[in-house]
Amino acid sequence: MLPNRCGLPIATFLLFMPDSHAQAAPQPTTFEVASVKPNNNCQINARPALEPGRFALPCNSLRSLIQMAYGSFEDLARRPLEVRGGPGWLDSDRYEVLAKADNGASLQQMSGLMLQALLQERFKVRVHKETRESPVYDLILVNQKASKLVPAKEGSCMPLKMSQLAQLPTKSADGQPIRYCGTAATGLKGSNYVLDCYGVSLAEFTGSYLPRYVDRPVVDMTGLTGRFDIHLEFSRRISEAGTRLLNGVPVPASSPADDETGPSIFTAIQEQLGLKLSAGKGPIEVVVVDQAERLSAN
Repeated sequence: MLPNRCGLPIATFLLFMPDSHAQAAPQPTTFEVASVKPNNNCQINARPALEPGRFALPCNSLRSLIQMAYGSFEDLARRPLEVRGGPGWLDSDRYEVLAKADNGASLQQMSGLMLQALLQERFKVRVHKETRESPVYDLILVNQKASKLVPAKEGSCMPLKMSQLAQLPTKSADGQPIRYCGTAATGLKGSNYVLDCYGVSLAEFTGSYLPRYVDRPVVDMTGLTGRFDIHLEFSRRISEAGTRLLNGVPVPASSPADDETGPSIFTAIQEQLGLKLSAGKGPIEVVVVDQAERLSAN
């Protein structure tokens, strides 16, 4: 299994990315069999089971399913599309999705056009994309000499081939875990987050990872090139009221944690990386929900 991101296998995140190679081939557009059921007692961090021909998501909101289906990701530097609009239950209701596809269907196809068709059938989902001037965070250097970024050593990670995600080995011939460039592992230290990114560009860091921990899209404005190994430790709180983010969606903290004493993500980036998140505005492509209906029958 590839390293973990936000409590889910990073392989899951990567396999939700229809790549340019996969898009060139004819694609099935519907699942052979699919079941969608409410599952509001599920664990938010429950792990999906994905493999060619099988698509199982145990605990997802409709908003996150829409984000998977209508996002168009070709590489790790492309940020997940923000899904706007729709009723509040798009975030609060949770669903279990189990589907089977023809053996010729790839994971990328199942999480793209085939998931779109399923959401349109079961939830009457209708969306459109547009570009809006939106609040963002610019990632900038504190000053030209303040960067604490550690360049990735040559050979410390393997290049990630987006067209071969389902066949990627997770261990080397001697049994050691393989680190793929541009991937990340997350964990907890007490009640604080720990984020380790392996051989990432700052475009990948701001496109794929930072948006999961802050309340706005992030744009790389550092001008720095190359790949870096990044280690961050920070509190899960993003406000004095205890609000936290789960996959980019603000949720209230269940209870204050006595051992959640780490710095905020904003302080950690400045103190640990020598960078800064600066509030600004910029053009961001978003998915707008025009219509969605609660599940009525399976």
